[in-house]
Amino acid sequence: MKKVLLLSAAVALLASSCVGGSSNTRTVLVDFQHEQFASSFLNYFPNRVSVHPGDTVVFRQTWSGEPHSVTMGTYADRYAKLLAPFFKLFAKGGYAALPQEEPKNIKAYEDKYLTNMFDENSNKPDQNGAQPCFLSRGVAPRNVNKPCSKANQKQPDFTGRQSYYNSGFIPYEGPSGDTYTVKVSSNAKPGTHFFYCNYHGPFMSGFLTIAPRSKKVPSQTTVSEAARKEIDKQAAPLLTAFRQATKGQFVVPQDSLDSVEQQGFVKTVNGKPIFDGWFAGLGVDNPNVEGTINEFIPKSLHAKVGQKLSWVMIGSHTISFNVPKYFPIMTVSKDGTVSRNPKLDTPAGGAPKPKEQSDSDQSPNIDDAGTWNGNGFWSTGVIDSNNFAVVSVRITKPGTYKFACLIHPPMVGTLVVTQ
Repeated sequence: MKKVLLLSAAVALLASSCVGGSSNTRTVLVDFQHEQFASSFLNYFPNRVSVHPGDTVVFRQTWSGEPHSVTMGTYADRYAKLLAPFFKLFAKGGYAALPQEEPKNIKAYEDKYLTNMFDENSNKPDQNGAQPCFLSRGVAPRNVNKPCSKANQKQPDFTGRQSYYNSGFIPYEGPSGDTYTVKVSSNAKPGTHFFYCNYHGPFMSGFLTIAPRSKKVPSQTTVSEAARKEIDKQAAPLLTAFRQATKGQFVVPQDSLDSVEQQGFVKTVNGKPIFDGWFAGLGVDNPNVEGTINEFIPKSLHAKVGQKLSWVMIGSHTISFNVPKYFPIMTVSKDGTVSRNPKLDTPAGGAPKPKEQSDSDQSPNIDDAGTWNGNGFWSTGVIDSNNFAVVSVRITKPGTYKFACLIHPPMVGTLVVTQ
C-alpha cells in the first residue's frame, strides 16, 4: 500500500512539474496535503533545488489555509548568513532550541531590509510584504500600508543580483492560483540563494542553487523523489498520531498529562494515559516536525440537546457551524490590496470573544462558547493557545449540523443532535 501511495505521489509531482513539456523546469512544493489526513506543512519540498541559467522554477502551493510567499534577493541571502548558527540549533531541536528573545541584530536587520506579510500584533496584512515587490536595488517601502509601485510589482527574471524579490501572498484563486513561477535569467550569476516565507518566517525556507551550465543538475524525477522523502520524514510521526487518535489509542504526552487530566480527558488503558475526548486539530511533540493534522477527530459526532460539547484544540482553529458556501480566507482586490476576511477571527452568532493569553502563560486556554440555537452562522472565531485549548458549546435544537474550521478548508465534521 505504501509503495502504491509513494508511486502515485511521485507521478503526480512529475505531471505537475512538466509545464509546457519543458525539461528545464523544476517544481518545488509549498506546503502539502497528506493523502491520509488533512494537513499543513510549513516547508518547501524539497528545500534545496538546483537549476541552470535560463531554467524555470515553479513553486506549486497546496492551499491548506496557511498563507505563504517565496521571498528572495540579496537581502534574503545576507539574512541567511546572519541566521546560520540558528539554523543549526533549529535542525537539532526545532523552535524550542532557539533563544526565547529574538537577537537584537536579527531584529534590526529585519526592520531595516525585509518585510512581513502580516503585522506582528494583528491579523492585518502588511501591504509592503503581502503584495509582490521586485527591486534591482534598495528596500521595499518601510510603511506597512504602502506596497511597492506597480512598476516594481512586475516580475522580472531572477538574476540573483536583485536586492528584493518577493512574490507576496501566493493567491489560491484565479488563473495562476497556487502557482508562483520564477524564470531564472539566462545571465544569472551561478551561486546559492536563500528563499523563505515572509509569513511563517525564516525557518520555513530553502535554497536555490544556480549552477554553471557545464555542471549537471538533478532531474525533475530526482527532485520529486527528494521532495517525497522529506514529506514522508515529516509526516511519519503525524500519521502515527492520527491513526492512534482515530482508534482511541492516543497516548497523552507526559508534559501535558497533568493539564489534560485536570480537564477530564484521560482514561487509563493497560497502564497508559489515553486521551478520552474530541480533538480539533492535532500535532506531535517532535522538534523536527513542522506539520500539523487539520482534522476533527472523530469527524462524525452524536450528542443530546443541551449537552456540553468539548473539543481539545491543538493549533489555531475555529469551530464554526452553518458556514457559508463561499467563505474566502484571503482576498486580493483589483488594486492588489491583500485582505484577510474579518469574519474569520471574529466570533459570530452570539459566541463570546475567546480568552487571550500572555506569551508566558503555558496553561490550557479554557473557552466556554455558550449556547447555539441551530440557526444562522455561528463561530468561535480563531482560538489560539500556547499549550492547548478546551472549547465548549451547548446546542439547544435537534438537527444534523455540519461544522468546520474556517482557517483550514478540509477540516470538517458532522454533528447529530437529538432530544
